[in-house]
Amino acid sequence: MLASFSVVGVNGAASASSSTKIGGTVSVWNEFSGAEATGFATALKPFEKKTGVKVTVRNIGSSGPTLIEAAVAGGKPPNIAAVPTPGSFDLLAAGKRLTPLKPILGSEVKNFSAGWNAAATYKGTLYGLWLDSSSKNTVFYNPAVFKAAGISSTPTTFEQMLSDASTIAQAGYTPISFCSGTAGAGWSATDLFQNLFVKLNGATAYNNLVSGKLSWTSSDATAAFAEYSSLLGTNGANVGGITNALGTDQLWPTCVNDVFPTSGSPTAAMVIEASFVEQTTPANYVGSDASSCTLTQTNPCYDYFPFPAPAGSKYVTNDQSSGDVAMLMTSTKASRALIQYLGSKQFATLWEEAPGGTITPNLSVPASALKNPVTASIVKNLNSATATVFSMDDEYGGTLEPEMWSNMLAWVGGTDTTAQFESTMQSETKAYLAANG
Repeated sequence: MLASFSVVGVNGAASASSSTKIGGTVSVWNEFSGAEATGFATALKPFEKKTGVKVTVRNIGSSGPTLIEAAVAGGKPPNIAAVPTPGSFDLLAAGKRLTPLKPILGSEVKNFSAGWNAAATYKGTLYGLWLDSSSKNTVFYNPAVFKAAGISSTPTTFEQMLSDASTIAQAGYTPISFCSGTAGAGWSATDLFQNLFVKLNGATAYNNLVSGKLSWTSSDATAAFAEYSSLLGTNGANVGGITNALGTDQLWPTCVNDVFPTSGSPTAAMVIEASFVEQTTPANYVGSDASSCTLTQTNPCYDYFPFPAPAGSKYVTNDQSSGDVAMLMTSTKASRALIQYLGSKQFATLWEEAPGGTITPNLSVPASALKNPVTASIVKNLNSATATVFSMDDEYGGTLEPEMWSNMLAWVGGTDTTAQFESTMQSETKAYLAANG
């Protein structure tokens, strides 16, 4: 049986009652879509039934931080907003637009590690609650395609992944269904670069790049772009670039379809993106690398392997992650009750058990709740990382995040050289940090 939850009183402190009807409406803005959105709605149902509160959810997409800031400026923010951008979180907290959560969450604060709570704290005050977490150290693949290409094991180095990509191409499949595309949002192309940077240079250099202590024109950044070029560049070693072996150059999440189609057989082998790829994988796909997996819809499977570091790297277990942090923007009795529920074991258990492989950072959920072996493996690797960094573009937030996406697409599309990208990013980062501290 799932644990019950308490509701909060008018003064924000947790009350002793768990049956009080509150009523009213709470507006929640987030970026959840597909199975993730369905799972979130399912996890909210016990709260709505017990409290009589109607929760209205609005998907604000990747432009969420901009819409939230506009709503705040217009005096009509939602009750609760969840964003994947610590940079935007910091800006809202600095502007005193958020309600402190520790008095409201009470004992639920202990459900999160010191690290996650620190990432939701601004100048000593807890303003955020992490709803989910994602490992971006993931490459999802179709085991049946690997088998058809004669590949018996997944790569453990970046160079091996490139070699496997060549083998897959020779077998008649697109090696990698690229998730951003030259007309895309840019965040997926940025994720890939960030994975390479941290695997090649380590978490300390990565964080120094974010904080401005390390220049974008440094040899560390240039080395990461050289590795990136070996995968996406026009003359990329083995793979041959977007217009050749990568081929599809699609937007998210349609890029997943070629690897895990809803009908017919796959035309691509791998998709490089975060653990939330599981949430877009068709429901009939089983998380497995078994030899019985088929290229048809008879017994389709999916699996993943950790994004591999370049050979000889000292930072193989340095990983990139992300998550969505919930913020209380308009405090009412109903919204305080909901934010407390979002920090509870009951919500986290339902959220994680819902279809789509959602991962929660809530420590009150036992490992046994992870019934999907692929999800369990991802969590194991996420928890065993010797150093974890947050997505760089999300750390920036504000105007710098979309600028980085645009710059990355210009580089991927061949409009800008590495030197041009680095020069532009260095200038924009310096201006952003000067303006936002």
